[in-house]
Amino acid sequence: MLALSVCSPLGGLAQGGLLAAHILQHTLIGALAPLLLLLALPRPPCQVDGCRRAAARLFGNPLVTFPLWALSTLVWLLPGVHREVLDHRWLWVLQQMSSFVVGVALWAPIVERAPTAAWFRSRWKVVYMLGVWGVGLLIANVYWFSGTAFYGYHAGAARRWAVSPLEDQANAGTVMALSHCLLAFGAIAVLFFRQAQEDGLRQRLIEAGVDPVTVGQAMREDGARDLARRAGVSARERPGID
Repeated sequence: MLALSVCSPLGGLAQGGLLAAHILQHTLIGALAPLLLLLALPRPPCQVDGCRRAAARLFGNPLVTFPLWALSTLVWLLPGVHREVLDHRWLWVLQQMSSFVVGVALWAPIVERAPTAAWFRSRWKVVYMLGVWGVGLLIANVYWFSGTAFYGYHAGAARRWAVSPLEDQANAGTVMALSHCLLAFGAIAVLFFRQAQEDGLRQRLIEAGVDPVTVGQAMREDGARDLARRAGVSARERPGID
């Protein structure tokens, strides 16, 4: 995904100055690629040693990661900052690297690849993802309805593609809205079905005599299926039978 965003024609369009392409590139690097990376990693244990505690406190705390992501997104899109990014290659590299790292921080509490607060379960994760969608929608509405082209230095690239700067900005808003909508509501759908499965499995484990604290820890560490196997409990509920 990182190679696609930088080395494909999308990277050329973004570097060439088309704002909609730049926003799509930014989304792939700062949101989708970090999510895919984290999904490829195993969940960590709930207890971490001292050298990992500071990183866990950052990447596992939704009260830190969401404001950090929202602030980073807004700052990099400020017209003055964005102009400097286009004029200085080292700043462009810094932008992409920081977007990726902040994207990892954004998703880590959701996919629980860092020890996460016990209270941050599926219901709060839904609220968290609605906040992500809200930030994307806010930026999109500013792009759609401001009536002002904030990035005049993208005008030449827009005209080369036979669109006005305002149209390019509106297209960028559409990319922002659609990408954040797909990511947020896709995550919410997965969380909904996962919560339903986990609630059923938790109840069956407790009914089988497993200590509720042990069940909760196994759920957080993605070890509920192994625990169910050891306890002789079906990991999947069969509708109409169980």
